Amino acid sequence: MDSEAADRHERSVVLVVDDQPENLKVLGQLLRSEGCRVLAATQGEEALALTRKLRPDLILLDVNMPGVNGYQVCERLKLREDMREVPVIFLTARTEPESVVRGFEAGAVDYVTKPFNAHELRARVRTQLELQRRRAELTRRTEELEHELAVAKAARAEAEYRVQGPLLGHSAAVEELRRALAERARSEAPVLLSCPPGAGAEAAARTLHAQSARSERAFLSVDCAHLRGSSPDDSSGSLTPGDEGELSRAFALARGGTLFLQGVELLPETLREELHLLLHAQDAANAARVWVIASAARGVSEALAKEDQGAFAHFGEPVAIPALSERVDDIPELAAHYLHRHGRRLGRPPQRLSSGAMVLISTRRWHGNVSELRSVIERAALKADRPLVRAEDLSFEEGVSFGSYRLEERLATGGMGEVWRARHRLLARPAALKLIRESKGSANPVMLQRFEREARATARLVSPHTVRMYDFGISDRGEYYYVMELLQGLDLRNLVDACGPLAPARAVALLQQACRSLAEAHGEGLIHRDIKPENLMICRMGVDYDVLKVLDFGLVKDSLNLAEADSEATDGFALPPPGEPLVTGGGLVVGTPGYVAPEVFSSGGGAPDFRVDLYALGCVAYWMLTGSPVFPGTDPAELFRQHKLDEPPPPSAASARPIPAELDRIVLACLAKDPARRPASAMDLERQLGEVGFAQPWTQELAREWWELRPHLLASAQSDALLNLASKGSGVPETQIRSY
Repeated sequence: MDSEAADRHERSVVLVVDDQPENLKVLGQLLRSEGCRVLAATQGEEALALTRKLRPDLILLDVNMPGVNGYQVCERLKLREDMREVPVIFLTARTEPESVVRGFEAGAVDYVTKPFNAHELRARVRTQLELQRRRAELTRRTEELEHELAVAKAARAEAEYRVQGPLLGHSAAVEELRRALAERARSEAPVLLSCPPGAGAEAAARTLHAQSARSERAFLSVDCAHLRGSSPDDSSGSLTPGDEGELSRAFALARGGTLFLQGVELLPETLREELHLLLHAQDAANAARVWVIASAARGVSEALAKEDQGAFAHFGEPVAIPALSERVDDIPELAAHYLHRHGRRLGRPPQRLSSGAMVLISTRRWHGNVSELRSVIERAALKADRPLVRAEDLSFEEGVSFGSYRLEERLATGGMGEVWRARHRLLARPAALKLIRESKGSANPVMLQRFEREARATARLVSPHTVRMYDFGISDRGEYYYVMELLQGLDLRNLVDACGPLAPARAVALLQQACRSLAEAHGEGLIHRDIKPENLMICRMGVDYDVLKVLDFGLVKDSLNLAEADSEATDGFALPPPGEPLVTGGGLVVGTPGYVAPEVFSSGGGAPDFRVDLYALGCVAYWMLTGSPVFPGTDPAELFRQHKLDEPPPPSAASARPIPAELDRIVLACLAKDPARRPASAMDLERQLGEVGFAQPWTQELAREWWELRPHLLASAQSDALLNLASKGSGVPETQIRSY
């Protein structure tokens, strides 16, 4: 036997039973050469006694022995539960057919006659030991599978009990939901659940599965927020149904059962394509190998269902899961269920709610729906050490949560959304949270993809002169939000409007900080495209004054994919009302009249590059130094014409303050019609600004004194800046301001 086989059988125990010591010696040597451990017995009773002490893996058994013969030994062994599966090979000198038949009838697996051939006997031993090893492995695996099945059934029962609460009750809304689920369960076509936060999407999905013909098959739940598609640099080509992507693996695991995609609107674009191909392959084969149930935030789900192509074309009309406010009659039954479940889990006596507590929970507005109700009930049950849970045992966490942030105070409301002071739950860090209202069209899959792309781009920037993004996402109600640092200060528009043009030395100090922010963005291949006074904020940061922050990277684009990302036409743009941002024919915001570089409107020549930001920064510099825009007026068409054709006067000609000739030259260079005549980069512009000489440079001491003499500026600028932020659309991030 080769070494591999010997290693495999080195722990195999073989019992040899023969009344001839010489035979035992020969057989022992042969078996030990196979790596086996050998036990020997010269009589039947001795062999039976040995098997009670140690169970062998194989028995070589002689027939003719004093006392109990081999047939009788084999028959008695096969009557024992522990020895029934141990193979027996008769090794005897009896060759008559009757003896061979008697041996197999007694339970032997093989019959070898003496004198035996050593090679033949080795082969027969190897075969039986391998068969025994495989039988043992199969038995072990069967036991494991039976155990896993029992665990899976217990886990499924626990999961069903855990999530069944949201569908309890007899309100009209819940009765309608149960009817809709039963109807969809019969068809097993892909289902899209429209669900407000915490209303029970998983409970509805599990109910669909339990009522379907697949109820005994797998139910696999996948959180789409944790899935990531291929990276932007992935050039492997388009997906095919056979590709082993993240969703393909989920489909394989759920084969024959149900796949529940939680938060399907959060799927990256590449995975949406993969989902479409997988669903299309199932449709084409006319065999729903996997039943797909998906959930999406209310509002977003309706928008997804209206798509006439792609993955979501496979889903029909969404099944609406009611909010708790739409089923208040169910609250007593839900509360009783969660009290009972909580007590059973902790081994406590049953508890019930007092009438006062019931009134309190029945009249409360539950932003978090059933999940919030469950949390309040369980906290109250823990607090109360008596059967009756009273109103004073109930505690409510004030404020609505968005991710890890809890809203504290609404700072402003505008046409597109709201700005809130928010605080991180664990870090207690204040922040500004911009909430974009669903009613203005934020529930849009295309907008969601753009929102996520732009937020991720901004999060890559770490310059101290770029506003910091802490978080972004989409709420379960379908509202986009992003969380930024809460700044103390005011933007350049408010600053100049309140105090007039800035001293040239101060303007240069602020412009240099803007250059450092833009230099990092440009180095990452990102173009801001909306530099203007409202998006440059002057802040106090600890003991530092006049710290400039560049805001509103909501229009940021990857310079390598600018033309493709926007599909912007170079002619035929739409003119907005006065004061509104410029919109291209494709409907995408690209800047603000008065700060847009002329090449944006030129036909041919390729997509604009980072130098559009330098042009806009030149316009801002002009505003800071003179208090006036480069070109006056509010008519967008006239402004575009002037930026494209007219040469601006130098800032010194429009300023009552003396402006160094070198600063005049730098600003006009930024405003050059030909991008090639502008500074080579943001860092080059910062260097040139640093070479402008001043008799009195702007210092931190001067900045501190300036701010201490004007404490009223923060309060006066606050409402205008916040309203400006709340009125803007879904670009990421915009101005945040709040005074302490």
